[in-house]
Amino acid sequence: MTGDRSWAVSTMVKSGAYCDAPLPCRTAKFWPIVWLVWGGKLPSVGYVSRVTQTNLSRKLDEFLEPHGFERHGRTWVRSRPLFSDVIDVQRGASIGGVTINIALMHTPTYELVWGKSPTQPFSEPDCIVRTRLGFLVNGRDHWWKSIIQSDVANMMEALSSAAIPFFQSLRA
Repeated sequence: MTGDRSWAVSTMVKSGAYCDAPLPCRTAKFWPIVWLVWGGKLPSVGYVSRVTQTNLSRKLDEFLEPHGFERHGRTWVRSRPLFSDVIDVQRGASIGGVTINIALMHTPTYELVWGKSPTQPFSEPDCIVRTRLGFLVNGRDHWWKSIIQSDVANMMEALSSAAIPFFQSLRA
């Protein structure tokens, strides 16, 4: 590797730059190998860095807090009598990127089925109604491979136009 190319690989790794190749390159130690395998070109692997995840969490905080959601890690919960709305950001280990899970917790049903109260904060897999944001928007699962400004704007629009109305429709 020449100095310039080595610098480019190192910079991409350190900055958490998005990549999209079929190789599961999740740590910096694999980048020189990927660079060599791909003939000196920088491929991309669905990779969402912690920095990018933090920026997404901040944007979700800004959008969801006015709607009454509280954040617990990568999960936002809005509690109401009997029901709780749950929005969860799931990172994809094998395909990379993120998707947004939408769920509804109904405490009496959970207690009836499992014989105990659910732990709080609620987690999306424990909820009785579960779907993904992509299914609410267009009937298909959707994974955002990168989290650039336009992707975040798309996520916020989808939450506003599909997820929030979905939660409201379940209460009608």
